[in-house]
Amino acid sequence: RDDWNPELGFNLHNQNELTTAGRGNKQAAVSFLVVYGDAEKTESDGHLRNKRITTLMSDALRQFMPGHLGRYPDGYTSTAFGDNFSAWGTPVILIETGALHGKDEMFLVRMNFVAFLTALRSYADGSSFSIDPARYFELPNNSSGNLFNIIFRGANVVQRSEPTITVGDVALN
Repeated sequence: RDDWNPELGFNLHNQNELTTAGRGNKQAAVSFLVVYGDAEKTESDGHLRNKRITTLMSDALRQFMPGHLGRYPDGYTSTAFGDNFSAWGTPVILIETGALHGKDEMFLVRMNFVAFLTALRSYADGSSFSIDPARYFELPNNSSGNLFNIIFRGANVVQRSEPTITVGDVALN
């Protein structure tokens, strides 16, 4: 990083397939975070640029998977890779790719490719400057707890403390 001094960084991760975009039950296939470089959340020109670029990336992906894009909370973690790169002068966009029911992994690889091309094009031609960085917050915050690996519907549930059987749904992760 010090030798190249890049102006823009990407931090790529896999996210849990049970992450949702917002509080509903739609999988967050791709999630973003424009990373701060300090606990005070100082906005630099690069940070604002990354909010605009991320907005364009999410606009491009929304065409292919509406409702399946999310945003991570922007807390600062002093030991995190992206947070340190941002602190050292390379503003970072975190991209977390999860899963999307009914789509294979190659679909998500193609979506990442679309996102990267959109980011690089907007960086090269300056088109991101026409975007309001506040639009970044249109992406819903990620959540968890609404999706499950297995759900048994109408299961007989036996309580250890009582000799009764009730009927209910049982969800497992």
